[in-house]
Amino acid sequence: MKVPIICPVTGALLLRVGDSFLAPATARRYPIVGGIPILLPDEQDCLRVAKIDWDTENSMSTPLDFYNRPNEHIRYCREELKVEREAIASVLTMVQAPEPSLEIGTGRGALQGISAEYVALDYSFTALRAYISDRHQRVCGTAEHLPFPDSTFGLIYSVAALEHVPAADRAFEEIHRVLRPGGAVFLAPAWHCIQDNCEGIPVRPYSDLAIRQKFRKLTLPLRRNLIWKAAMALPMRASRRFAWGIAGNKATRFRFRRLCPEYSKFWMSDSDAVSRLDSHEAALFFHSRGYDVIRPGLSWVRQLLAGHAPLVAFKPPVNKN
Repeated sequence: MKVPIICPVTGALLLRVGDSFLAPATARRYPIVGGIPILLPDEQDCLRVAKIDWDTENSMSTPLDFYNRPNEHIRYCREELKVEREAIASVLTMVQAPEPSLEIGTGRGALQGISAEYVALDYSFTALRAYISDRHQRVCGTAEHLPFPDSTFGLIYSVAALEHVPAADRAFEEIHRVLRPGGAVFLAPAWHCIQDNCEGIPVRPYSDLAIRQKFRKLTLPLRRNLIWKAAMALPMRASRRFAWGIAGNKATRFRFRRLCPEYSKFWMSDSDAVSRLDSHEAALFFHSRGYDVIRPGLSWVRQLLAGHAPLVAFKPPVNKN
């Protein structure tokens, strides 16, 4: 059974009309190509994705170009995610009503079909077409504007994807919105991405770098040191949690830092990351909404010390937020 889809702009239910979906209030049409609805918020992006032959397209100027170029998939998508698949399957057994499930950022399809009623959402139309079986419901869309009604999914998971979402705060709000009360979320983005990777500083020779970049490369060993990272992160995390308590433990907005990604040349892993996501900030986001954050843990100490491990949280059975 396919889940209903909504307009990513207005939130209204869409109507199937021939080879497109229609938003009744605005009369806007969203194309369906190869059985995949293209539900991007920007109308021109929808039309471009539907019309371009991405096997021959040479432009690399925008994220849309980069993620739809088939020859780039092997660089930024892992083919196997065995550890993550086992971990998500374990969470699935803990959810009383996990169906349907949603994967945000499907990549090369390593995590498809974990549950029976599986929905695949990716910004890359070509990745959905190439790697996700047509037995599953496939949707080309964005994490900031999930085209699904409120409280639709019993399980939402995402691996190595949310760091590529420009409005990460909006994406977290959308995940909260479409997750069913009593449902679970499993998030394993590349936490704590740094601008150095976007510029390829760790892999480029000193002769190729500007003075600022040379200094960044020289200090990489220090900044990668666990003690140094803790000294930099813990005071800010503690002050953030203290401020949350002083404000009355209200639902927080997810805070993140924007990066300047590189789309013209793929220097290294996460050189296309656009957001630096802090795992403690994510734990606080869900904790402040009454979720049971079982990873990194229910206690504020464990959340304060959150590292690079996946976040697992269960939404309250009765949604009060």
